[in-house]
Amino acid sequence: MIGKDLKEYPATHSMETSWFFADVDGNIAFFDFEANGPVPTEVHCESNIESLVLDDFAVTDESGLSHFPLNKEQKELVMAFLELPKEEDIINCIVQIDMEKENEFLAFFPNKGNENNLVCLSKEDGLYAVNYLDEEQFARLWKSKIIVKTVPWDLFFPHCWEEDCLSGGQVCPFYFFQGDYDVAELAKQMIAPSHPYRLSQMPPHLQAKVLRLPLKFSECEKLQIAEFFPFCGGQYDFDNFFGFELHYLPATSGGFWYFSSELIPSICECEENVGFYPHCSSLEPTILYVGANTRPYYFDEMIDKVGPFLRQNYVAVSTDIKTMVPSPLIQLKKKGIPIPDSVTECVSDKFGYWEQIFDYVNPRAVILFEDALPQLRKWESETGEFVLDEKSIRINGNEYPIFLWNEIEHNVNEIRHLAELPYRGRKRCVLAKEEYLEWEKLDEQCKQ
Repeated sequence: MIGKDLKEYPATHSMETSWFFADVDGNIAFFDFEANGPVPTEVHCESNIESLVLDDFAVTDESGLSHFPLNKEQKELVMAFLELPKEEDIINCIVQIDMEKENEFLAFFPNKGNENNLVCLSKEDGLYAVNYLDEEQFARLWKSKIIVKTVPWDLFFPHCWEEDCLSGGQVCPFYFFQGDYDVAELAKQMIAPSHPYRLSQMPPHLQAKVLRLPLKFSECEKLQIAEFFPFCGGQYDFDNFFGFELHYLPATSGGFWYFSSELIPSICECEENVGFYPHCSSLEPTILYVGANTRPYYFDEMIDKVGPFLRQNYVAVSTDIKTMVPSPLIQLKKKGIPIPDSVTECVSDKFGYWEQIFDYVNPRAVILFEDALPQLRKWESETGEFVLDEKSIRINGNEYPIFLWNEIEHNVNEIRHLAELPYRGRKRCVLAKEEYLEWEKLDEQCKQ
């Protein structure tokens, strides 16, 4: 009865993936996910700690130079490890330069940060992370006394290739959690910095890219990232009850929690359920974004138009789904199978596609891409699931305000207010251990 999900996932999550997360105190951690680990759907790229600092979260000035500024304590910690360079430090290293020769130093990097070769950590102290210097370049910079001292690369950019095997990280300003390929394993805290990097050290547009966790890193040695975000990839164990797969994962707080992606509208496995598009950084979205599958979803453009706050509050669906499987809850009821209260609270018993989506999410508002309108009008006339007008959609006895894509810039304040209201939809179906064991008994009885 116990199996292992060995589904192949897209290549975008087939290699190392790292990303920044913030806790409730505003401290920053980077999570490193091995191969197909539980990567949040909002994290779109293969990356590592170097690319986060040198590219994804660096700020480029007017001259083209990239900056990732450290605060006073973080700089002092780095500078405490300055030393004369070693041969193994030549390719990648943190360098301190003679500030009077700054122009000569920058002349060695005509593309500056554009090719991820250089990022400034402290302009006033002459601290730079140099991602690549060949032996000849380094010799010229050292001989000319442009480079004064260096800090080994691994002291700032730690790497952990095997369980409990950490290389470097002594001056890393981030908490570091490493996740396993297997979702059944908790991510482990590998580094707790003495002077944590803070969310407030980033400009607002980069703060918006950081995913948020409702906990304190200082109090969390292990963590189940799949508890907090829709995710792609990973392997997890499951039991097959009544024809449904019930997955079980270790919880951050201890013990296990159980859920089924088949019993509820799934936010991340859209192809198998109600068509939730897999771009969402919250399991509790307040804004429902609707577009036609014939046009790409310009999420970054939407963030630019509406504001960075929306990144943490939306889920997207497509209008191209033609059929809808009746709710599994209805099928279980027909079989006379007792259903745990935690399931009935989380699962919609509606028949229609849009009825199930709105019953599950119960959004505060809908952002509607104009290219979805013809399909929605057709759906409205053919199914009668909802009533659509210029200002709202009425469904399941409720009315939801609509904002068209080309008008959202004029309604930013209203959308922001609605998006930041508390989530009022259904939760994911999570079974308590006792309920899980009861279902196990019932399943055995049904098979006899």
